[in-house]
Amino acid sequence: MTKSEIKSVVNGLRNNVHYEGVSTEPLYGLGLDDFPNSKYVRREVIANFLNWQCMFLDGTIDESELSDCIYLLKKKRVVLV
Repeated sequence: MTKSEIKSVVNGLRNNVHYEGVSTEPLYGLGLDDFPNSKYVRREVIANFLNWQCMFLDGTIDESELSDCIYLLKKKRVVLV
């Protein structure tokens, strides 16, 4: 993911953008060693994944978890489609 793509997805997260009916299944196991490198994933999947992983119950964002998720997305070379 490029820096501008990350910014657009994170801005969507900060504006509470959520896509109904879009599964986060393509990113299951992102932090595991056997997760494939260079996986192509739609923007909606990444947005829902970050929403699920980084939102506290009070609606605020866990900045530490967001940083970790972005690091993993870059490390595993997830490509935004």
